[in-house]
Amino acid sequence: MAGYIGGSAPVAMVADSVNVTSIATDAVDTDEIKANAVTASEIAANAVGNSEMADDAVGIAELSATGTASSSTYLRGDNSWASVDALPSQSSHSGKYLTTDGSTATWGTLDTDANTTTKGLYEMKNVIAANYSISSTYNAVTAGPITINNGISVTVPSGSTWVIV
Repeated sequence: MAGYIGGSAPVAMVADSVNVTSIATDAVDTDEIKANAVTASEIAANAVGNSEMADDAVGIAELSATGTASSSTYLRGDNSWASVDALPSQSSHSGKYLTTDGSTATWGTLDTDANTTTKGLYEMKNVIAANYSISSTYNAVTAGPITINNGISVTVPSGSTWVIV
């Protein structure tokens, strides 16, 4: 069977191809969509009510973080603000290193000017692999033998001494 719908081209007609009464009872029709729709004005006014959302939907309450946000907090995965562990004050701590006792961070001073040891001896490399300049008005001592790699130099300024023992 052929017919004409809205134009002059023939359209094949199939009898009973869709039976309207056989559509499942849980089908969504346009009236149902309109009745449960969230309007633009509700969204703009933050007035989407619980009746318009499913039980597992994300609403305003789920998006609101607990606690107080500040420059020293971060938002955790459970939607709460938590304090950031901060560095101790950096004022007047030039040349120091950061250390911790496992719970508190503090600034420490590396003692590079020590002339004693509790271990009974000092160890040093027996190869100099980088250029080195002894500081002016300072002397240096090395326990030998010592090897200076090719292309590497040790500079001893005038008035200073390097002793290899």
